[in-house]
Order: sequence, then structure tokens, then C-alpha cells
Amino acid sequence: MSCKKINNNSDLDLGRYKHYLDSFIPYTQKVLGYNKPFVLNFQSDQENSKKALGRTAFYDPNTDEVTIYVDGRHIKDIMRSIAHELVHHTQNCRGEFEGGCAADDGYAQTDSHLRGMEREAYETGNMLFRDWEDGYKRVYGENIMKTKIKVLREEIKKENLDESLAADIYKYTKQFGKGTVKFLRKYAPGNFGRLMTLLPGAGAVRQLTKAINNVTVRYAEKGMSQEVIEELITGALRTAATFPTFGTDPAAFFFDEFEKKADGWLEKNTSKGGSGIKSTLDPNCKNIVKKEFGLTDNDWSDMTKAQKLQACDKATNSPFKRAKSGAGRKGKASCKKVLRRGCKGPNVEALQKKLKKLGYTIDVDGAYGPGTAKVVKKFQEKANLKVDGMAGPNTNKAIDLALKGPLPAPEKSTNKGIVYTGEQVGKIVKNNLKKIKADMFVDEPSRFDAMYSRILKAIQGELAGKDSKLRVNGKMSIVKISNRVKEMVNLLDSLNESTVNEVLAESKKKVLGKRFDDLVKAIKEGK
Repeated sequence: MSCKKINNNSDLDLGRYKHYLDSFIPYTQKVLGYNKPFVLNFQSDQENSKKALGRTAFYDPNTDEVTIYVDGRHIKDIMRSIAHELVHHTQNCRGEFEGGCAADDGYAQTDSHLRGMEREAYETGNMLFRDWEDGYKRVYGENIMKTKIKVLREEIKKENLDESLAADIYKYTKQFGKGTVKFLRKYAPGNFGRLMTLLPGAGAVRQLTKAINNVTVRYAEKGMSQEVIEELITGALRTAATFPTFGTDPAAFFFDEFEKKADGWLEKNTSKGGSGIKSTLDPNCKNIVKKEFGLTDNDWSDMTKAQKLQACDKATNSPFKRAKSGAGRKGKASCKKVLRRGCKGPNVEALQKKLKKLGYTIDVDGAYGPGTAKVVKKFQEKANLKVDGMAGPNTNKAIDLALKGPLPAPEKSTNKGIVYTGEQVGKIVKNNLKKIKADMFVDEPSRFDAMYSRILKAIQGELAGKDSKLRVNGKMSIVKISNRVKEMVNLLDSLNESTVNEVLAESKKKVLGKRFDDLVKAIKEGK
């Protein structure tokens, strides 16, 4: 007793939306309770669709027909219009149209009775569609999930896995999807569960899978077989996952370990003429590489055979050419000490990896182009260095220090050189403490936090001292603070538990100006 007939006078593909209409129309009859069937017309009108305020739908109470204009409309918008007009159909079934049709412009503003009917159609129609949509998604989604879970359980059962691994696969498939779990299981056959517990969320999982795909493509292009690549990926993941802070940047940890293993494999196998890798040097290779990368004879002599082969490959196949302004000119700048635009090779690639690990968006391709120069400028500005886009000794040193303990840009002071905030000091202390007390950081986070806060307060006190040995020329010394943290941890490790607590309790008080080792000595002597 709901829909008597559907007429499709448009280009709308009803077959595509049939399952929605088959569910929605009976739902409207059940909720609204209309007792006469209606005819539903889907109408195409290109001229009407071009009008900003064209008609979207109408109801004819004399023929019980609902007409919906569909050109250029989303199916959800079309269904809202159906719901709206079916409220009018329900009103007609209740005898509220009094045999007339409200088709004149402005009827909802001039007739209070028709205005009330229109308000009901808007409010009830919109909520009717919303309630159906929410219910449909819930039921349909639950049915799909039940089917997926059933299939997953059957597949796990067929693999005859132990209960722990099966539980991990079931858990992470629901969380990240079947394809992702299958992909990571392939490369972590013995430690899949541990690997997944170290990944903090979906973002980290995506980064790691992307990094694995990247190295697969990259080393396949170098001629490495798929079997070798997969073996190296498995080994790199196993090693990377042993680092306590692996979860902070899994892609970077994996990439570093893979590069080490892959470079070692390439060097070993190219020296033996190994599988799939060109093992003989072109006689002209040396001159080509020297010209392309700005190297000297000594640079060439210091390279391994594998590095020479890779450099040769890059120099002869790279589409990147030196700018004419620098080519063949006497006194041309070398890329040995200062990396700049136009430089290429392993040193540039190493720089790009470091910047990427610091969180900058940069392509690791071994070519010092405008993108790399732009990122170097950003780092130099942040590190309060000369901003020239070239990576010389000072910039490289600052990058290495930032990797040990990343710092935000320091504030300039007129009389004390560079002044660092407590937050910046805290980052240096925490990063060093994590390296020294990695196990405590993972297994006993509360004890680690207590030790961190007390040592930080003590170091801040020493920095504030008039004759602080932690500053050099009015500037905070990252290296000195890093070494100081090690000294403090060694002192605490030499004490028993109760004495450690006593030292930490005293350091929390106003004894911050007193050096930590003097404090330890005083407590040991009972002073």
C-alpha cells in the first residue's frame, strides 16, 4: 500500500540506487502511516536544473503523484525531497488539502493553514530521512562487519596459527584492514605482534608501509632482486623494532636500518659481481662522476667499489644537469666541504635523510635542488644561523646536534647572547635521559618521569648560577648539558634506592644552586 508505480523519465540510474529505495519507501509508510498508494516520478528538466532557484519536487493531491527533479542532484538530496513530498501525501490522506493544490508562489507566507503543513513537511521529512539513514548505515555496516569477521576467522583457522598470533591478526585486521595486516605480516613473520604494539596508531602504520614500498621500488630499480629486498626489509624491521623509541618515528628508524643493510649487501655483492648488479666500472666513469658531482681524485680513491658503481649509475642516468653558470668555469665551487644547489651524491642524500628525520618534508634523491635548498634555509633560520641555503660545516654541525636533542628557535637577548627557555632545556634533558634509561622509560614510566623532573630542576638551577659551567660565552651548551645528565645518572646509579630518593627529594627543594654531585656527596656523608 505504499508505492504503486515508479516512472523514470530521467537519466537517473535506478538500478544503482534500488537497494536504497527498496528500504526507504516501506520505511516512510511505516513511520508516516499514509493509507493510499502513490506514484513516484523521476523527472529530467535541464532548463530547470540551470536555475539557481528552480523547482526540486512537487506533490499533486489530485492524482497522488510525487514528482522529483533529479538533474545534477545527489541521491541523498533526492531522497530528502521524496520524504518531504510523502509528508504532503500523508496530509492529503488525512484530508488536509481540502481538494486543492498549493502551487502558487508565496502560499506558505499568505495562508496560515498551508504554512503549518509546509512546516510539518520540512521538519518531519528531514528527520524522517535522517533516522532512516542512520539506521540503514548501522544495520548495513554491522552485516558487512559480521561477514568480514566470519571470513577472517575462517582464514585464520586454515593457517593453523597459535592462539596469540591469531588474536593479534584478528585485532589488528579490525583496526587497520586486512591488506595492511597481510602486508606487515609478510615482513615480520616472527615478531608481528610486538611490531604492532610499538606502532602508536594508524598514521604510524601508514608511514611504515609507505617507507617499505618506497625502498622496494628504489632498490628494484638498482637491480636488486625482489627476494633480496624482502629479506633485507625483514631484517631491517627486526632490528629497528628493538629500539625503545621506535614508535616515535617508525618510518625513519626502518629506513636507516634498511639503508645500512642494503648498502652492505650492495658492497659485498658488487665486489663479487653479484646477482643483478652491474659489477664492472666503465673506463670513463671516473671522469663522468668527478665532473657531475665536483669530486677530486682523492674523493674517488676514498670511495668503495659499490659507491663508485652507484655514483656512476646516477651520473650517467640522472636527468639533472649542472647550471651553465658553473660548468667548466675556473674556480668552480666544490661540493666536498659545502653542499649547495647543483651538488649530487651520497653526501647530499645523507643530508636529506637527516633533515627528513628532523621532520622536514624533503625528497631523498641525492640531488641538491631548489627543494633541498629551501628546507636548509628553514633549518638555518630556526637554528639562528646565516640563511644562505648551503650546508657548510656550521649547518651540518647544528643538524647533528638537533638530531641528538631538537631545539626550537632560540630567543635573542641584548646582553647575554642566546637565552633558552625551560622547555628547550627540558627537551635536551629528556632526550638524553631516554638514551641512558631506555628500559626505565619503557617499563617504568612513572619512575622515569620522577627522575626526569628532578634532574631537570637541578640542571636549571646550575644554569641559573652566576658561574655556570653549563654555558659557553653566555650561551647554553647542549653538549655540556648532555654530559651533565650522564654524570647525574651515573651518580644516582651508584647509590641505593633510599639514598637516591633522598637526593632527588633534596634537589626538588631550593638547593638548586648546589651542584648535584656535591649534594650526593653531602648526603652520603650524612651532612
